Amino acid sequence: MSLTKDQLTKALLDQGDLKGYSVEALSVPDFGDIPIDVGDDVCAAVILMSMFNVSAEPEARVGRTAYAASGDGDVAGSSVVLNSYQGVDAEQGMADLRKSVDGCPGGFEISDDLKATAVKSLKAPDAGDEAVAFRLDGGILGADTPTAYTVVRSGTTLAVFFNPSLTDSGTVTVPVKVVEAQVAKLEKVAG
Repeated sequence: MSLTKDQLTKALLDQGDLKGYSVEALSVPDFGDIPIDVGDDVCAAVILMSMFNVSAEPEARVGRTAYAASGDGDVAGSSVVLNSYQGVDAEQGMADLRKSVDGCPGGFEISDDLKATAVKSLKAPDAGDEAVAFRLDGGILGADTPTAYTVVRSGTTLAVFFNPSLTDSGTVTVPVKVVEAQVAKLEKVAG
């Protein structure tokens, strides 16, 4: 059974949940109305995930951003969006994403505002039921900012973590402690 918006909100990282981080609200846009035709492009799942989604629309979506208080260069913060799905939509989304990351190393171009020059698979953390991690070089809204993504499935919920690099494009990753703290809280709420 998918989690409700209230349950997802309760499961999100909050101030005080992660030592050394401040946690703030993240306005999660509704991309459902954006007319993007990805068709059967091998990069389709990566393109959709760059907008925090898979091929199925989520039942509910919420998000927050965690900023490292130590000033360790994570100026942009690590954001998480929790998406709740029905049935096997989350599992299918992960399978599609894994295939897309492997099949789309040269990137994609949908428009001047939505393109990437490369998609690189990264080591996924051992979290949730399954996880996929990758880096996009390029990005949304024409920004040439490398962004690391880690997507963790826990039941019918996908936790989408993303961390743009404003300083060092070669080493951009999503901090494992942010992933571990968020997944632990999600699994506690989900029971």
